[in-house]
Amino acid sequence: MLAGCASGFAQSPVNQWVLSPENIDITTVKDLSGNEDGLLHGRMVPTQNPPALYFDGTDTYVELAAKDEAKSLPKSALTAEAWVAVNSPAEWGGIVGCLQDNGSFEKGWVLGYNNNKFNFALSTGGDLTYLNASTSFETGRWYHVVGTYNGSRMRIYVNGTERGSNTNRRGSIDYSPATFVIGCYLDDNEFYPLEGFISEVRLYNRALSSQQIRNRYNSTKGKHASRPKPPVVVTNRELSAGPYLAFTSPSEALVRWETAKPVPTRLAYGTTPTLQNRINQQERKRSHEVILPGIEPGAMYHYSVGVEQDGQTQWLEPATGESDFNYSRPDISAIESPYAQDERMRKSSAAAEAILAATGIRKGYALDYGCGEGRLAFALAKRTELTVIGVTDDAGKAARARTALRRAGIYGTRVTIHHRPLAKLGHTDNLFNLA
Repeated sequence: MLAGCASGFAQSPVNQWVLSPENIDITTVKDLSGNEDGLLHGRMVPTQNPPALYFDGTDTYVELAAKDEAKSLPKSALTAEAWVAVNSPAEWGGIVGCLQDNGSFEKGWVLGYNNNKFNFALSTGGDLTYLNASTSFETGRWYHVVGTYNGSRMRIYVNGTERGSNTNRRGSIDYSPATFVIGCYLDDNEFYPLEGFISEVRLYNRALSSQQIRNRYNSTKGKHASRPKPPVVVTNRELSAGPYLAFTSPSEALVRWETAKPVPTRLAYGTTPTLQNRINQQERKRSHEVILPGIEPGAMYHYSVGVEQDGQTQWLEPATGESDFNYSRPDISAIESPYAQDERMRKSSAAAEAILAATGIRKGYALDYGCGEGRLAFALAKRTELTVIGVTDDAGKAARARTALRRAGIYGTRVTIHHRPLAKLGHTDNLFNLA
């Protein structure tokens, strides 16, 4: 009896991602069987009947593990399983995988599609074998797609039926550092995102039998009978204005935005893309203003606004801002210099006076090219309302400049230091009022 159960039904997967709203926390996609929670890039656009995630074919995908992160991927055998609806076929399509396919450097595996046929690719000896299904799929229709490898044979199944096999691969799966993803074909040189829907992905560290795969298909096909409809995707254009982030003090920030109709105020933010902090205010209004307390100095902040759409909250694509860069311009004319009043500082002060007298520019943005330890940048900011960007190719001088300006309490509010090669600044024409 036990043997019959084992042969007929799939054992628990090592990873399982059900892409329904209750399993996606804005940017975090929960792994229901393992420890590979994913990071959603782009925006979260859920659908119903069945619950699924819409991938927009532009920038939406799920990063399960970054290229250089440790991964617990199957080595000797695997099964990759997914329910997917492809709206726009492509030559290189990915549903789930972790691979590099760069010329002669071919590692890892991917379950995906090639134009209008699903495929399964896998490497064991330094090159990939691509196994295409023998039948074509229709766009915009749900399919149960499974790729298996048992150490000597690859197989691909579509809707519970084997549609191809190959014995070119033998031995352990050959991996190299690569990003583990759902919803795109991705390696170091290529990014081809899916335009369509995925409701579930499972990964096993063994090759499921044909009967087990048939049972999985039969037990889940009822939920995937109707064609999914492309949802209305909320974008930042749904906002009348914003969102705008301003760091108003060393420990506080302010986010403002306006909506076309009265809605609750919803904001997620944090120092990581997982947006660990939430603000929910149920009062419906058009003008929204949220104070973020406890700001950490020198940190990158990520934030996303939640907007109501058909009774559900859709989260806009996250934006970022650096807490060292403050959009307010405090008056620093009374700030004491953090630099010793030596000959170098006296020359910098005199140079600042001469530059301002010659140009008459006292507001806007100034570029200090070859800023050294920041003396001239400080002198210019102290005498004007300019925001000064200093650039140096010396890492040590950049570090000393930042230390001094932070000590004065003006780094990020009035002066910012960039460390980069002076020959390639990457600034556009007409960006600065004074340079």
